[in-house]
Amino acid sequence: MKKISILLILSFLLLISTQEVFAGFGITPPYVRNEALARNTHYEQKIILVRGDPVEDLKAKVTIDVPGANDWISIDKGSEFILPKGESQFPIVVSVNVPGGADFRTYKGNIRIVLDSAVGPTPGTVGIALGAQVDVRFNVVDQQIIDFKIREVEIADLEEGHTFLWLYFPGKINFTMQLENLGNIPVAPSSVQFDIYDAKGVNMLESVRSTNSIKKVSPFTIGTVTAELPTRLKPGSYRAIYRIYKTPDEVVSQGGLTVSVLPYGTLPGYKGYGFAGLSLRDKSSVVLVIGAATLFVLYALFRLLRLKRFFSLEWVRSLRRKRKE
Repeated sequence: MKKISILLILSFLLLISTQEVFAGFGITPPYVRNEALARNTHYEQKIILVRGDPVEDLKAKVTIDVPGANDWISIDKGSEFILPKGESQFPIVVSVNVPGGADFRTYKGNIRIVLDSAVGPTPGTVGIALGAQVDVRFNVVDQQIIDFKIREVEIADLEEGHTFLWLYFPGKINFTMQLENLGNIPVAPSSVQFDIYDAKGVNMLESVRSTNSIKKVSPFTIGTVTAELPTRLKPGSYRAIYRIYKTPDEVVSQGGLTVSVLPYGTLPGYKGYGFAGLSLRDKSSVVLVIGAATLFVLYALFRLLRLKRFFSLEWVRSLRRKRKE
């Protein structure tokens, strides 16, 4: 009984003399998972390191153990980094870069994160290191998955179109979409369509499709993309029904919004359409004018060369006549 009491007392004194005791440490989420990675795919997942009482700087050391895929996995902060004093939550990003020659199979393992004092234990004390484990599992598949959803949409104010010479440059609708790519290859909407009605939403005034190639969003990420649509509407407020197409025939999202058209020259820095927004007739006329101008220049050069050659020959003949005389 006495021995047990002495042992408890010694243990208590040891705990008091231990200055490097850390509060609780955890991670969320405690895993990195993806069931459908394609070759040449980049995948990221944020992990939050959480500690209860951040009273000092701690040094974190990361060890990756995923057989067959260690070289594909990296941490944005590196294999060693400092958790600063005063920050109870510290985010890191785990990246997986699947090479083009990766085997089609499942890869499993873990990432170990160990915390220790940034300055080390002082002499005569005991240092305690805390650790946590991130489970890793992902599949590399021989399949391209095209899947995305639209999280938000927004339309900016625009100006009416304007005429330059005989050409009409329409107003440009900039329709912004926040797209979440759920597939394993880069994706973008194939097109966007606007059916635009009067302010009451009764009479349809025009139906237009996007004219630009919409930027693609990388797999497993969220990105902002913009569709550009021409309009010939006069200044005013209109109702529009938009349709976002996943394929030329499949609608992935649709809804209604208000379109505000302002007079030409109203918005500072506004950039309307250039040649891409012209009608087919106006584009054809520009091509014809450029073609005619090119032919005229070529004909003028041809005539100039002929005249030059003619005067050169006359000069030679004149010189020969003078020599004979």
